Amino acid sequence: MSPVLTALLPGCSRLVLVPLGALSGVPWHAARKRTTRLRRRGGGYALEAAEFSYAVSARALCDAAAAPRAPDGGPPSAPAPVTAARDPKDALSQLRTAPAADGGVLLLAGPASYHTDDFGRSELTLPEGPLALASVAEAIRHSGRAPTAVLVTDCHGDGLTSGAEASLRLARALLGAGAGAVVAPLWPVRDRAKSVFLHLVHHCLLTQDTTPAAALRRAQLWLLDPYRRLPDGWGPDLAEEASRLSADDPADWAGYVCFGP
Repeated sequence: MSPVLTALLPGCSRLVLVPLGALSGVPWHAARKRTTRLRRRGGGYALEAAEFSYAVSARALCDAAAAPRAPDGGPPSAPAPVTAARDPKDALSQLRTAPAADGGVLLLAGPASYHTDDFGRSELTLPEGPLALASVAEAIRHSGRAPTAVLVTDCHGDGLTSGAEASLRLARALLGAGAGAVVAPLWPVRDRAKSVFLHLVHHCLLTQDTTPAAALRRAQLWLLDPYRRLPDGWGPDLAEEASRLSADDPADWAGYVCFGP
C-alpha cells in the first residue's frame, strides 16, 4: 500500500478499495511497511495514514459517488442510536421503526451465517432464526428511513463460501436493501476483542459526529494506541477485556471492515 499512500494528493486521506476475488479477504488497511510518510504519522499501518472503506463492486462505488450521500457528503446530521437484535423479527421491527433523524444503527448480534436458499434468495441465520434479506429491504421501504449502518458481529459461510466472501455477499445484499454502510468481519474475531471493538464503534457513532467508516478507523486507532484511555461509562468487565488486548496482534483489530461509502 505504500505507493498508493504516498501518491495521495495533499488533503486527501480517504481510500475506497474495490478488491476482487481472493483479494477481498485481505485487510488492506492493516498493510504494514514503513515509509517516511507513515513514520511521520506515527506508525506503519496503512490505516494510520488514511481512512479505508471497501466497495462491493465498481458499479456500487459509482452509484455511491453519484448519490446525495456520497463519500464526500459528510457525516450524518445527528448521532445514531444503536439497537441490537438476535431475533429476525426483532431486527425487522427495529428497521420498521427506525428514528426519523437518520435511521439509526442496527447491530445484528451473532454468531450468524450467510447463505442462499434453493431459490437463490439471500438469508442471514441469526441465533434465533433466519433473516431473509428481501424482508430487510421490505422493512426499510416500509419505514422510508434506511439505517446509517448495519454492524454484524459474526459472519460465516456455508462451507463452500469463506467468511470473507460471506461478509462481502452479505454487505452487497444489505447495501442493496438500503443500508448506508455495513461493518462486518473478514474472519472470526475472538470474543473479548469483538466485544471491546464493537463497543468502541458504538461509542464513536453515538458520541462523535462521524461516518461509519471514520468510526471504524477511530476504534482501530484506539486499539493501536499504547496510551489509550477508556471511554466514560465502561464497566470493570469491559475495561478488563480491553486491557488484555494487544496492538501487536492484528487478529484482534484488523478483521472488521466497512463496506459502502
